[in-house]
Amino acid sequence: THPTCRDYRKNLVTWAQDLDKNGMFDSMEFVELKAGPVIISESTDDLATIDFRVKMRQREEDQLEAFVNEKSIFLRDEKGVWAYASGEVRSGADD
Repeated sequence: THPTCRDYRKNLVTWAQDLDKNGMFDSMEFVELKAGPVIISESTDDLATIDFRVKMRQREEDQLEAFVNEKSIFLRDEKGVWAYASGEVRSGADD
C-alpha cells in the first residue's frame, strides 16, 4: 500500500490488523478475479491504473453472488516499487 493511501500503515502488522478488524469480506468467498491491462499515465510514468472485476459468493445459506469492479491507481515510489494508492469501486451485476 502506497503511503498516500488512507489504509497505509508503516507497521505491517498494524496494517493487517486494521484491515482484518472490519471483517469486510469474512462472509464472502472469492470466486474469480479478472484484471484488465495496466495503463501507464501519459503525463507521468510513476502512475498506472488497472481495471479489475471480482466475483464473490456468500459463504452461508443462499450463496448469492456479488460483483465488484474497481479502477485501481498505483504509484511508483523512489525505489521503483509499485504500490496501491486508491481505487474507484463500483458494484454491479454480472455482464
